[in-house]
Amino acid sequence: MAGAQLACSHPIVKKSCRNFVRITWFISLCSLFCRIPLIGHLHLFPKSRYDVPEFLIGHANRALRDGHNAMCWWFASELNIWALDSESAKEILENSAELIKGNDYDFFKQWLGEGLLLSTGAKWKRQRRILTPTFHFAKLEQYTDIFNGKARELVQSLTNLASADDNSSKAEDISEMIRHISLAIAAEAIMGVRLQKDSHCEYVKAVADFNRHLHDFVMTPLFYFCPFAWFLLGRGFATRKCVHKLKAFTAKIIGERIEIRAQQRKHLDKERANNKKSGDSFLDTLLDMEGNDTLEPEELREQVDTFMFAGHDTTSHALIWTLWCIACHPQYQRLIHAEIDAKCQEMNAKGIAEEISFKPAHVNELRYMDRCIRESLRMFPAVPVVERQLQNDLAVNGKVWPRGALAVVAPILIHHNEQVYPNHWQFDPDNFLPEKVAKRNAFDYIPFSGGPRNCIGQKFAMLQLKIVLAHLFYNFHFSTEVPFLQNLPALEPILRPQNGLPLKITKRKCEIIMNEEQRLDLLMDEKNSEKIE
Repeated sequence: MAGAQLACSHPIVKKSCRNFVRITWFISLCSLFCRIPLIGHLHLFPKSRYDVPEFLIGHANRALRDGHNAMCWWFASELNIWALDSESAKEILENSAELIKGNDYDFFKQWLGEGLLLSTGAKWKRQRRILTPTFHFAKLEQYTDIFNGKARELVQSLTNLASADDNSSKAEDISEMIRHISLAIAAEAIMGVRLQKDSHCEYVKAVADFNRHLHDFVMTPLFYFCPFAWFLLGRGFATRKCVHKLKAFTAKIIGERIEIRAQQRKHLDKERANNKKSGDSFLDTLLDMEGNDTLEPEELREQVDTFMFAGHDTTSHALIWTLWCIACHPQYQRLIHAEIDAKCQEMNAKGIAEEISFKPAHVNELRYMDRCIRESLRMFPAVPVVERQLQNDLAVNGKVWPRGALAVVAPILIHHNEQVYPNHWQFDPDNFLPEKVAKRNAFDYIPFSGGPRNCIGQKFAMLQLKIVLAHLFYNFHFSTEVPFLQNLPALEPILRPQNGLPLKITKRKCEIIMNEEQRLDLLMDEKNSEKIE
């Protein structure tokens, strides 16, 4: 009896029941599918999380062919309405009255609190106003030394695994190395602290475990109606253990940074201490804030936790997916090599890897690599799903989405709309030729979401991606024996590959420069070869 009362009093259960009553009239939109009371449509979903993306993409494209711009699913007692085209996505993401994240995000609050990702209303607006200047592109230039330094460390680690030629190389899963270097970059750029070697392995594992717990909690109806069962089965305690590790990690680093700042101030006279900033990291910027912009200690921890998570997990998986896509397509990798070699020779690097230091101006001229990055983020967006809990009835493309429903904008569905990207399962960097981009709606490509709650750190992420990849492709050739589409993505908060990143790594040297005409000739040869095959 006590357990039943506990379940009924749980806020998620209360909200679900209210929403269920209010939106029963909307059930006609779901008549296409067979719904079971209490469970909803969950029984129709594949058992493996790695089969869910293809399942949803298939249903989405069938609905689009039938003239629908949304599809509906009941998850337990909650109605989920998924936007299927760019116009629907735009109306939801740009609506300034609908900024509340979905109930699924509540699971994150035990870790991230009310940081920028989860806060709402006036608190979110204040946080966004305070934090936006810290990610201005001009300010990001100060991080390039960190990006270059960590990229060189990764190159050194991969050199130990690399072979002199493709025939003698052995496939190695380097996904953990990518995650660790991304976390090291986040720690130094965001926190101003250099991590000791192997000190962050537990953090990376705890993040992955937390995301798996979240997926299982959301996709299991039992936990919706009986939250105490989550603890009875031991999952709640396992989640708390993850959260404890994650919070302890960031608390330790915040403490280290505060101590470093105190030591730095000892070497400054009073006048300089009053006028000079103590450092250039994101954390330093927050600690230096004064007046109404000052953050309370708990707010500070929540922001640091939020940006450590977003700053390493999303970026590391963007790196992983981009490397995977390009390793599976050697014809495009050759063009990237040629472009980077030409740029490095222009920089007078003389083929010596240790001397290379890419600046924003350098990597922004690597236009072909940029197209490949964007195409990989189209096929495999690091954040596959964005949610809004509707606070009001909302007119979307001429139809009313009812208050209480969960509005879902899934970049992984928008990016696989066959009416926009006819060969959506084919990796094609030409999708991002300027003339093709100009013909599309801006919301046909939303790897960093859109509207007022878009990703505040997207410029940071893209600059990091470009610099790290430029170092990697300058030094190595990557290949794999696993077919491209057999490394399935898992629909979790972060899109993860089933097989990690199993690549054969071969050392390479800077090759002869190709001019633009020669590069285009090579591209045409590759295209013609594909047609012949």
